[in-house]
Amino acid sequence: MRFLGLFLMACAGGKADDDTARVPVVEVDWGSWQLDSAFETESDTCAGLGASGESLGTLYGEIEVGHPNEISMLLGDLLMEGTRSADIFEIEGFSPIDTGDDTDAYGIGASITGSPTDSHNFTGTLVYTLDFPADYCEIYADIIAEWLYYEPPPPCGG
Repeated sequence: MRFLGLFLMACAGGKADDDTARVPVVEVDWGSWQLDSAFETESDTCAGLGASGESLGTLYGEIEVGHPNEISMLLGDLLMEGTRSADIFEIEGFSPIDTGDDTDAYGIGASITGSPTDSHNFTGTLVYTLDFPADYCEIYADIIAEWLYYEPPPPCGG
C-alpha cells in the first residue's frame, strides 16, 4: 500500500527543478531485497535483555527510492528512512514501545549505512538498538544485500 501511495504522488508530482535533478546519488533499485547478516559485536548489556545478535541470519526488506536523494526501507514492520549521497546511503527507524508513562523514549530501532557496488547489490553495517527502561543494547552486523525483484505500479493514467 505504501508503494501505491508513493506511485500516486510520483504521477501527480511536477518536474523537479534543475538544481535537485543534478544531485549525484548512489543508485539502488526499488524492490525486494535480501540482507545476509554476519554478527560483529554487541554491547555487554544485550545478554541481560535476552538479546543476541549471533542469531540474526537473513533479513528481507522493501526499498523505495525517492527524488532527489531520499531512500526508505521497510524491514519487517520497521520503517527506516534516510538519504543517499554520491557514495553511500544512510537510513534509520525507531519503533516506540508503550511503557505506561506517555513517552516514546523507549523502543526498538535500526540503522543501515550502505555502499552499493551496483544498483542490485550493496554492503554495509546494520545496527539494531534495544532501548528499554531497564537497559540499552546495540547489536552490530555486517550485511551483504542483493536485489530480489520489483513489481512496478500500474502506469500513470492507466
